Amino acid sequence: MNIRLILVNIITLFNLLLVVRAILSWVVPYPTHHLHFLLIQVTEPVLNPVRNLLRKILPTMRVDFSPLLVILILDGIRNFLVYGVR
Repeated sequence: MNIRLILVNIITLFNLLLVVRAILSWVVPYPTHHLHFLLIQVTEPVLNPVRNLLRKILPTMRVDFSPLLVILILDGIRNFLVYGVR
């Protein structure tokens, strides 16, 4: 199997996990299920540095845009892997 295909699939899966986490944060603000905790543990190491950077740049912002920013960055990397490397 091609390494690019593996990376593209990992990025796609991680983006899906980020979307699920964002939706769950709107519906269930306080996680109670063990799968919700697992989802937070998987995504938090990537979201936390981006969230801290956004807080330094825009300290008065009340909405957490870190999942959106991470999804856009990972989608750019995924597009580069799919279309940019030949």
